[in-house]
Amino acid sequence: MDFELLGKLNSIEPIATGRSIRDVARLRKQYGPGRWKKMKEWPRVRLYNGRTCLAELHWYEAHGFGRKRNEDQMESARLKTRKRPSSGVKPVLCVNNRGYPASLEVRKMYWSIPDQNAERDGMIRVIDESGEDYLYADNRFVAIELPLRARKILSSPRS
Repeated sequence: MDFELLGKLNSIEPIATGRSIRDVARLRKQYGPGRWKKMKEWPRVRLYNGRTCLAELHWYEAHGFGRKRNEDQMESARLKTRKRPSSGVKPVLCVNNRGYPASLEVRKMYWSIPDQNAERDGMIRVIDESGEDYLYADNRFVAIELPLRARKILSSPRS
């Protein structure tokens, strides 16, 4: 885990349930069918560099499965909800998903989003399997260069 939870979760609230979860098909394939819920909470966390902050945490739960992205990692911290930039997005390759098997796949390319605050803390903001951007320790990824044609194909909307 790239952070330590400080205290207990007290104000847990659901974000989405069932088919309204963007990646419910992947959850069902990986863990099995269930009444999946995406949950969130805003606790105080300690980042792996020692800095503490308030973070938005997300995870999935289903009856009979317990918490996924919670026991495994309690979903990575999103320090502040903010608008995604339209430029500066770069490809990175995941080289370590330890503690985050539901969110990251080793040897898979992801898009990183510039975030100076995260970089200062040794973190990187990445769009993960859920399609959302979250913070991870920057040593989980390596920057990669793609040929221009590949970049255009990968960054264009699917048709």
